[in-house]
Amino acid sequence: MRVAIFFDGKNFYSGWRANAARRQIESFKILADWIVERANGSYFAGAYYYTGIETGLQEPDGAERQRRLAGFLDMLEAQTGFFVFRFPRKSRQNTCPSCGALVQFTTEKEVDTTLVADMLRLAAVNAFDIAVVVSGDADLAPAVEGVR
Repeated sequence: MRVAIFFDGKNFYSGWRANAARRQIESFKILADWIVERANGSYFAGAYYYTGIETGLQEPDGAERQRRLAGFLDMLEAQTGFFVFRFPRKSRQNTCPSCGALVQFTTEKEVDTTLVADMLRLAAVNAFDIAVVVSGDADLAPAVEGVR
């Protein structure tokens, strides 16, 4: 059974950081093999990693985080069978209803929809037998049902 793994990068990382007690992932190939085994698969058909990236950060902390993220994504992309998709985060602003202050932030766009589109497209061409979605986002559940 061929297993394809779909990572929602931000949700994967946030969940790992919150629950892994600072443990490091020594090898994403080992992680992929572990997932294939847990899914009762026999073959690693590929891993697809989707994430948003900040652009144009000026403050040192934000720029350093993005530099580390870029290094991680480059390393991941160099692994056999791993495919990385980067999407620029979009700037947004809101007014605080309590104090009226203008709050600026960024949001991910295209990540979930591209993950879903790729999962459905790959299912349609019989590229895998088992799909594993690594995310904490319940919005992806209908896509999993569609692939099923």
